[in-house]
Amino acid sequence: MKRRLGAVLIACLLSTNFAAAQPRDFRSVEIAVELAWMNDPITFAYELHAQFKNGYLEVQGPVPDLAVRKQALNIARLYGSKQVFDQTDIIPGCAKASVSVPGSHVVAAAQARLARTLPQLAPSVRVLCDDEGRVTLEGAASTLAEKLTLSEMMRRVPGCSRVENCVRVGQAPPPAAIQQVGFQIPIVQAPAVNGFTDQMVRRLGVLCPHVAGIQIRQVAANRFHMQFQAANDADAQRAVAAIFQNDEWKAFRLDIDAIVPR
Repeated sequence: MKRRLGAVLIACLLSTNFAAAQPRDFRSVEIAVELAWMNDPITFAYELHAQFKNGYLEVQGPVPDLAVRKQALNIARLYGSKQVFDQTDIIPGCAKASVSVPGSHVVAAAQARLARTLPQLAPSVRVLCDDEGRVTLEGAASTLAEKLTLSEMMRRVPGCSRVENCVRVGQAPPPAAIQQVGFQIPIVQAPAVNGFTDQMVRRLGVLCPHVAGIQIRQVAANRFHMQFQAANDADAQRAVAAIFQNDEWKAFRLDIDAIVPR
């Protein structure tokens, strides 16, 4: 059965604090925030933690100055909850110096650490690195906790400046056990974009770490079709909200199919 929710209902969903509305999903939101911190070159090096307490998203951990604190809180509001409680500690001595290392050396060190830390994932995770030390992780993991550990261990890799974690979590449900829940979001017209879909897939994997099987294709000059698998309707709606709130995609018309178990 296919259901389609119009833009009015989507707008209503977006007016809700999804973290507060879905207590069982608190941990997945916390992990999404922590992954976003590690995908930012300003906050990557600092061991920050997100935790929901009494309706607020608490940001914990050491930062070297006010600038890093501000960036950490902004990311927490963007990826987690607008209700953020600052519990960071400014410790000037915790500032991390950047180290320039060739990308190939970063990849080799990352693969070695992966083999030691998560040997069960080593065959299924691909490590890439550009000249600026930005590591991209691709592949599959069994749980969100494993996905988070993959990013965390990159802090111990010399030359790594940030981690874009595109690892997908879980396995796709069997074809006989799924239904499709469709969402259509009308967006203003925009010029054609070439070669953009791979970037969109990676970005969606970061925005929505709780979904899997992400597929995106361009169907017209300014229109894209997105499909992903979610464990339940709540996860699907939260993913749609994250997509709708992403400023990078507000210039396009997006057709979104979320596949969820029966």
